[in-house]
Amino acid sequence: MARSLPLFLRIAAADPAPDTAAQPWELVDRARKRLGPEPEGMLLRLARADLREFDEETIRTVLLFPPPGEQLAELVASLCASGLMQRVRAGRFQVHPGVRALLPPPRQLPIRWRALHDAAHSRVRAALHGTGRPLSGETIEDWLELIQQMIRVPSVGSVHLAGTLARYLAEQNDPHRLFALRAIVANHVLPETESSIVVPIAMAARRVGQLDQAEHLLRTANRREAAPELALVLRDSGRLLEAIAVLDEEHAERASVEEDPPALLARGAVRCDQGWHEEAERALSQAASRLAGRAARRDMAWARLEQGRCELLLGHLQSAENLIDAARETFRMLADERGVAWATTEYGRLHLLLGPDDALALLNEAEAMHRATEDARGMDWTDLCQELALNEPVSPDPPGWHWPMRKNPDRLLRAWRLHFAVARPDAQPDRLSLEATSLFKAMGCPRGQAWSLLTEGLTNLATGSDDWIAQALEQCAEAERLFQTIGDGTAKGWQQYVRLRHRIPQRLQDVLTPDRPALKLPPWWSQPSISEDSPYTLPLLARLTILPVTAADSASDETAESDDACRVRLTLLDDSPTVQAAARILLQVEPGARHPWADLAKAPYLSAVALPLTRGTLVPHTALLRASTQAEHGAQFLFRSERPGRHRMRFTIVDDASGTVLQQVETEVDLTPAPPARTVLSPFPHRSER
Repeated sequence: MARSLPLFLRIAAADPAPDTAAQPWELVDRARKRLGPEPEGMLLRLARADLREFDEETIRTVLLFPPPGEQLAELVASLCASGLMQRVRAGRFQVHPGVRALLPPPRQLPIRWRALHDAAHSRVRAALHGTGRPLSGETIEDWLELIQQMIRVPSVGSVHLAGTLARYLAEQNDPHRLFALRAIVANHVLPETESSIVVPIAMAARRVGQLDQAEHLLRTANRREAAPELALVLRDSGRLLEAIAVLDEEHAERASVEEDPPALLARGAVRCDQGWHEEAERALSQAASRLAGRAARRDMAWARLEQGRCELLLGHLQSAENLIDAARETFRMLADERGVAWATTEYGRLHLLLGPDDALALLNEAEAMHRATEDARGMDWTDLCQELALNEPVSPDPPGWHWPMRKNPDRLLRAWRLHFAVARPDAQPDRLSLEATSLFKAMGCPRGQAWSLLTEGLTNLATGSDDWIAQALEQCAEAERLFQTIGDGTAKGWQQYVRLRHRIPQRLQDVLTPDRPALKLPPWWSQPSISEDSPYTLPLLARLTILPVTAADSASDETAESDDACRVRLTLLDDSPTVQAAARILLQVEPGARHPWADLAKAPYLSAVALPLTRGTLVPHTALLRASTQAEHGAQFLFRSERPGRHRMRFTIVDDASGTVLQQVETEVDLTPAPPARTVLSPFPHRSER
């Protein structure tokens, strides 16, 4: 019945005390004032969107802060009941043009507010990046009040100011004012999912150990802006593989665009935790070089601190000390208490290798700072370093009243504690090592997994039982493989360490410590282990660093092993293969000088089976060859594809007589696009010359 009435009669009919003499603008104004703030705000936004018709999904898009489904339906019903909005058909609504014309226009931001906003934004940005003075509490509260007044007026500037202030409050570890800012923003026109606000709030939640809340907020934010912080949240909970996956996914979506410094810093930090020191060095170096030309002293301080951690991992103690000390001084200048606390923890960890007495004082200072900033993760890692500095048996669980504060304990910290606890006299080494190995493997930390396998192997050797020797050798071999994968010469260093201690039975020395070039060990490798009951326990502090494998080390190892080995060599015979022609690949099986197949008469016939792993063809599918260093005894394959780019292929070497698979190798070939066809221009003969 009401839908058939004229527009303004419909509005008047909804008035509990109608005024029959009221003008149309008065009817609309009275109806609008009867609405609450939420339906009125929704009406104004829909009217300004100037939509002919819309549904509930469109309403959610127009509203910056859409309410839940049931509440949205109630708001729509109340607007329809007021007559200011009408249902034109099932699920479709309209704000009549006559109503839109009588609604108040958007308010403009006063000139005085604009000047205050510009001045405030400049001050906050300078304080955030360290090029200006820190903000006082009174100043921050004045600007919170300014944002509260401005936020009622549609203004992109207010969003920027709120976002920059939120980042500053997160960096200053001021959660109380940060959540006050969130309440101001959420109660008006900005959404809770606004990335400029959500990312700093998630950062603050991460720093006090609320990792579930931080992850939930970041999953709802803009992926590009949230990816670096989400990676750090996952890293803090020990989910290293997931952290790298988030960064890789975000980077892949941007194709050729290089990663931003925050993403590079997050990548370098995670890779350093995993033990991939080369990628960590590269990412952190790129981040520092890109930050060098910006007015971002705080970000540069975090980059230096992460670079210092990486240098400490590599055993470059002087370089690590310079970087960590520079970061700590910058944090102090910026009054960044959390940054100072973490830099002091790393400085104390560095001094574990320089002098345990100084280390303990630094770590005690760092723990007090972490407690003051309510950083439970910082306290937990500092506790572990304190136990190492005191030369006490490490507990598998962190001591602390602060552990229950954290809903998501750092699984990386848990794994390292379990690993260190194996050296306790009262420990159950089998159970602890197995649990640590599982944790390291699940989270994606090959360095920790290698150390844990090494400890398991040594523990099994310590039993003296022949039944455990085979398993011990297998565990030690797997540990060495993992160490070599990440470019860590620790396995070789361990072999020499054990040989020097003369504690492995002679019958195992030849198996465990093959004759290889000498490797100079750092001084902390010679420190006594905590537990003398287990003669195969390495010094605990050896876990803090790696022994980078240099090119000379790799060459000497390869030379030592190549005489006895038989290797597969793949040679690309074309300099720059394109999609226009087939790429020629030569496959050879080359025996070492002392290998039985070095004599061609004794070398069996082998089959090489070719399989393309990307779109393309490899011919022939199977080829016959013999083990030899001469190219004529190898097999040649042709790879074709119409798609430019990188292509992968696999070759399987099979003993032709028995059908036994001897080895599988994979390689990649880059095909360049075909050059554009060139049109040759020649003079056209004039008619008179024909």
